Amino acid sequence: MSEDDVSKATFQVEDYLNALYKNEGTKYNAILTDGLKISYFSFVGENVEHSSLRDFSVKDLDTIIKAILSNNTKTFVPQNILKDFSIYTNADTVSKQLAKELFSLITTSPTEKTLMLLNEWENLMHLSVNNDSGQSNDIEKRRKDLSLIFDLTINSSETEYKALYALQTTYAIIVKLIACKVIDRLNYNNKSSSYFDLSQISSADLQKFLSDVEDGYSYKSNNIDNLLEGDFFSWYSDRNQWNDKIYKCIKESIQIIDTYSAFSFNVRYNPIDIFKDLYMSIIPKSIRHSMGEYFTPKWLSDYVVENSTRNLRSGWKAIDPCCGSGIFIISMIRKIVGDRELVNISDEEKESLKKEILSRVYGIDINPLSVLSARVGYFMALLPFGKVSDIEIPVYLGDSELTP
Repeated sequence: MSEDDVSKATFQVEDYLNALYKNEGTKYNAILTDGLKISYFSFVGENVEHSSLRDFSVKDLDTIIKAILSNNTKTFVPQNILKDFSIYTNADTVSKQLAKELFSLITTSPTEKTLMLLNEWENLMHLSVNNDSGQSNDIEKRRKDLSLIFDLTINSSETEYKALYALQTTYAIIVKLIACKVIDRLNYNNKSSSYFDLSQISSADLQKFLSDVEDGYSYKSNNIDNLLEGDFFSWYSDRNQWNDKIYKCIKESIQIIDTYSAFSFNVRYNPIDIFKDLYMSIIPKSIRHSMGEYFTPKWLSDYVVENSTRNLRSGWKAIDPCCGSGIFIISMIRKIVGDRELVNISDEEKESLKKEILSRVYGIDINPLSVLSARVGYFMALLPFGKVSDIEIPVYLGDSELTP
């Protein structure tokens, strides 16, 4: 094609993608090719960007086949996850059903293991209580929000903590199920070697699988450490706590997540914090503020990272001592990768970048739920660089104010 032909064709593709987005609200990807050369188109934020036109290769054919196989699937972006898993006070979503069942188990038939984990978790939480001066309005608002979610009156600290524990466990389960999905093969057993298989197995088999996941099984099989090792929210998977209602809710969640795909041929490297909005939709604002949780917008984290690293020598290392769901971690990773076109980075360069990121970007947080989110977000930010194995996710649970 002549330069004029390329220019016209590029404009037509961009115009078509923008029209689809305007009319349908969907951000599609596209390719431009004459069979000899190829260019990739994708949205970065609200704008369509494209790679340079280059020779068609075997890798491009592989990418196109994967794109076809991933057709009619959803991408892991906040708006899709919110639509499927938000807990609205006026909608009976699967997340709300799961939270209610978990709350019922905690209040009526908890096992010794559940009570032990609940007590340890409570020691980390810092909700204001009745004897805190000036906090009565906050407490009233908090309990009202929880009462609306669980359709009952919550008027004691004990019940309030149990309700919050049920909500946080619900969120943790969804995040862990998403983590299972983004691994290509589970390599668990002949009944559940792929994610789809999880929606077909029996209640007992799913309980056993999730119990092993809570012990870090799925990821240790790929030699991935510090991703899903046991936390305060594993109690639901205990054989003595598991029941048919939990099984049905988690099975439905798995079926929903199986409609997603982690595949992408984004032109630019553009990882995002996909869990922040979900967390804010499940944990009421009144509770987040009681615990001192405030979320930094993407534009601000990018601005801080850009200006903080401007005068540093190359190869800088950084740690976020209160990383939350990982917004600054994502910004730091994005800064290291830079503005390179992903489709033009060789496999060797991608492997080198992956190792560089892991040795330079770290996070710590005292909230186990935040640490879980940041770890899975970090893991997903590495996926564009190929198979993720033989690594340790450098995000840790701890109080950064306390040093040995």
